Amino acid sequence: EDIFDDWKIHPVIKPVIGAAALGILGLGAIAVAKQSGREMDYPPFFGNSYPFITMLLDPQFYVGKSLALLVLGLIFMAILKSVATSATLGSGGSGGVFAPSLFLGACAGGVLGSVVNSFNLAPHGPAAAYALVGMAAVVAGTTHAPLTAILMLFEITGDYRVILPIMLAAVIATVGAQLINRYSIYTEKLKRRGLRFRQIHDRTILQRLVVDQVPYGEPIMVFPGDAVQDLLDRVQETTANDYVVADTEGRYLGMVTGADIRTALLQPEAIPLLLVGELMREDIPTVHRDETLDIVLEKFAHCDVTSMAVVNAPDDPHVVGLLTRRQVMDYYHEASETAES
Repeated sequence: EDIFDDWKIHPVIKPVIGAAALGILGLGAIAVAKQSGREMDYPPFFGNSYPFITMLLDPQFYVGKSLALLVLGLIFMAILKSVATSATLGSGGSGGVFAPSLFLGACAGGVLGSVVNSFNLAPHGPAAAYALVGMAAVVAGTTHAPLTAILMLFEITGDYRVILPIMLAAVIATVGAQLINRYSIYTEKLKRRGLRFRQIHDRTILQRLVVDQVPYGEPIMVFPGDAVQDLLDRVQETTANDYVVADTEGRYLGMVTGADIRTALLQPEAIPLLLVGELMREDIPTVHRDETLDIVLEKFAHCDVTSMAVVNAPDDPHVVGLLTRRQVMDYYHEASETAES
């Protein structure tokens, strides 16, 4: 995909190039097969390749074949399948990665099984069983979904004797793949498109963060006895939208939001007669310095406001700051990106 994206050509031409490359690979494979004395009407790496995969799962396929030719043939097919899939998907063609994962896993497992059996390292493990386990490993590693690979491959065979090797291979492949890249072959595309995809659950991250870690701002405090006209004068001097109403000792009483100020401006003749205490909202909760951000976001969702006053503690209503929803989300994104790096 990166190679085709770098080519500055018309988008319609790219699938044509991919199709031509695929055709050349197929013709080359057929020509090589004819030179070796075999007839090949259809390259096995075309399409979903299920007939070829089924053949690799048959123990009789490995009987009586030269080890060198078998290993080289499977490696060659795996390379051709990888190139064919890359050319198809990278050029914008239609296709998936699930069937190619099965193909590559079966080839890799077949190679390993053939080598192991030739040297009698595991005489009771047929090469076909290695191919089956290889399929589970590659599917689990590419999708980061070991349980899906385990259940799918076990359903194919219905043989409980292979469940333990499949489980072990799937888990090891998933762990190894996640160490190399935290994103699966599917979510990697989402990441490249700029979509945020969290490997760690959002709520888990929010439960680890507290208000005091967020760089909240200084509050602009007004008093209940202040005139609304004086508040409007302060609005013109600052860029703040919300104002904290407190008593003379700095204890929280309520808030005047930007929406409240805009409502008051609809009746300009009443503004000289209004006091801040009459415009103040007492239903807006506060957040304290040690409160976790998951609870803070729940409060924001219930009140539908852009900011809340930060107080020292639940039993100490002295105002120490003003926290906005934007500040919470910015800090959350920063913390989650740090956790995934």
